[in-house]
Amino acid sequence: MRGRVLSLFSSYLSNRKIQIRINGVLSDYSQNSYINSGVPQGSILGPLLFILYINDLPDTLALTTYIYADDTSLYSPTDPKNPQITNDILQDDLNKIQGWSTKWGLRFKPSKSCDITFTKTGNRNYANLLLDNNIIPQVESHAHLGLILDSHLNFNEHIENLATKVQKKINPLKFLSHKMKSIDLNRIYQSFIRPHFDYCDIIYNSAARKFMLQKLERIHYNAALSVSGCIHGSNTRKVLSILNWQTLECRRQERIKIYMFKIHNNQAPKYVQSIFHNFKTNFVRIIRNLMPFNLPIIFAAKFLSSPVITMMTIWNKTPQEHRNLPTLSQLKSNIASIPARNKILSTLHIKNLNRKEELCLNRLRADLILKGQLYSHNFRSILDPRCDFCHSNVSTRHFLIQCQRPSHKLEIARLNAHIIASL
Repeated sequence: MRGRVLSLFSSYLSNRKIQIRINGVLSDYSQNSYINSGVPQGSILGPLLFILYINDLPDTLALTTYIYADDTSLYSPTDPKNPQITNDILQDDLNKIQGWSTKWGLRFKPSKSCDITFTKTGNRNYANLLLDNNIIPQVESHAHLGLILDSHLNFNEHIENLATKVQKKINPLKFLSHKMKSIDLNRIYQSFIRPHFDYCDIIYNSAARKFMLQKLERIHYNAALSVSGCIHGSNTRKVLSILNWQTLECRRQERIKIYMFKIHNNQAPKYVQSIFHNFKTNFVRIIRNLMPFNLPIIFAAKFLSSPVITMMTIWNKTPQEHRNLPTLSQLKSNIASIPARNKILSTLHIKNLNRKEELCLNRLRADLILKGQLYSHNFRSILDPRCDFCHSNVSTRHFLIQCQRPSHKLEIARLNAHIIASL
């Protein structure tokens, strides 16, 4: 870089000042020499300039280095019988990082760094690591780019944290469920809440304790109750089908297949491709076994449930005609658990229904609104399952067809007219 471009960036980064506001009172501007490094926070060019500045850090390091913005991680496999070898290499790289930071004026804080060892047994016979003569704290878990990694890679802590965070976001839906229509509640859920479930789901899908994943399913079900207005205790499958929602498990399976399709067609980043490269079968084996990945015969449960092995197993079980589809959009339409052509007429697509009518229709579809249905679910307030007008058992068929109560017939006719008008 030289000439006017260099002058432009020099002017952009030099002689910057800061000002502080405390209780509405502004301080004076700092001296020009107060800020001697860094990029303007919140600027568009800031992240790019920082990445360019730090990009040569891994060049002198011996270990695998991952850099994402200002997050830098060192990784090394360790021999538990002789951990000191790895410790020495790690410490040598940390010394090089400290030398680099001194040279270029970018200080790393040991207190914000951590040392985590991923191990099956839980034994940690590793010496403390030092950065700038300060001990790097050893931890049992660490949040890395929003994914909590624990030392056993069980993902229990991540799922527990995710459940707590999502539950707080779902609670307002319960309050709004009596004021807003399903289509608006559904938009809120899919825009602001469901993405939290989707983030890193192909990784935490391999959680060791499957009941932890069921905890997320219960939260998903509670959200469906709030959006649809169905009563707690309604059949999960029926409530989700009313909204054309998938279970989280089905959604994770689909997203794994989509990601594996990208890997299979070399559309994923190179560092991801390299993880799966050693498991790819040769052409002869593909013809014989029709399996894109050759999985090693290891029966250790921890290995078989690891994210990479789980993803390859799911892809191997995917029908060959799906794996060989030419485009990603075709794959998505073929593996969808709720194909567009099979979707029922959801309440979301029925116009002119008010919220009270939506609740009535959704609870009818979930088979939990009529006296006979509530009585069979042991609702204490229902003492008699029979119709007050004709004294027959109140089933869905009786409610929609057989009951002769005049006011009831008018209400059903009005509801049906709304539905027919939306078809």
